[in-house]
Amino acid sequence: MARINFNQIFNRNQETGAITPRSRVRVGGVTFGPGMTFVRGTSFNGIDLSNFINNDFEVDVRGDLFIVKGIYAENRQTCLPARNASLAIAGGRVPCLRLPVRYTQTGATHRQAHRQVLPFRKKLKKLFFKNDPIRKKMIKIKKIYLFGNINLFKLRKIIKTIKKNLPVRLQTGKKINRFDIYVNSAGGNSEEAFGIYDYLKEMQRKKKIKIRTIAIGRTESAALTVFMAGKERFSYAHTLFMAHKAEIKDKKAIKDYEKKINYCNNYCEKIYKFKLTEKPLIFNAKEALKMGIIHKIIV
Repeated sequence: MARINFNQIFNRNQETGAITPRSRVRVGGVTFGPGMTFVRGTSFNGIDLSNFINNDFEVDVRGDLFIVKGIYAENRQTCLPARNASLAIAGGRVPCLRLPVRYTQTGATHRQAHRQVLPFRKKLKKLFFKNDPIRKKMIKIKKIYLFGNINLFKLRKIIKTIKKNLPVRLQTGKKINRFDIYVNSAGGNSEEAFGIYDYLKEMQRKKKIKIRTIAIGRTESAALTVFMAGKERFSYAHTLFMAHKAEIKDKKAIKDYEKKINYCNNYCEKIYKFKLTEKPLIFNAKEALKMGIIHKIIV
């Protein structure tokens, strides 16, 4: 960390009052460089830098990037660790980037300042958490690639991956996590497909995690059952889908497994929300969108 004066970071035109950064500067989640010019009244994440022309800044210097962490009020020797993140200068309150920090007017006690900033707590908390790039990086997104036949190994892979990457509790007290499952498969075993479908639905319901499924290339037969488990379902523009009734390779055993076949067909119709026909039903991404199979096409 370094204490740097405003004039070492910015150039200011005395006639027009326009301000231009000498190098790249990051204020909160906003980064801007020498090509940008702004005037009084322009705010970055609620901070009007023109109010602090004569102040020193607490800056983290990374190469040619100046990351503003705090502002020294009244040019004090220390950047006060201020819990309430309020800056009172020239009668106006401006949110400070450093958390936690307390700044007071000249002559104001800490208790008076604490009372002044209470109404701004919720607004400031929302502002900082929304634009904080560090918090955005903490949002965990795990990608799972479900390619090839749907079988016991794929079922095991899904369960192991999700258990290993269950949501973590962050400083906000909220569980933040999302799994993006990319599906490219010609199908496989119906039983394992139902197993994956039920497990993903259970995780979304009990663990409150978000699961998105993305169809890429082809999503057919049992793979379509797995794909339908996503709360949000996307597809690439040229993906092909196929649905058909359950089949058994050994035609002699059809009578023995007739009940099982009927169960599979009924389960699929409930999941797909349309009736299966004797002939395979083939459709593209646009048709899938109309049918409600997907929610959005990725162009």
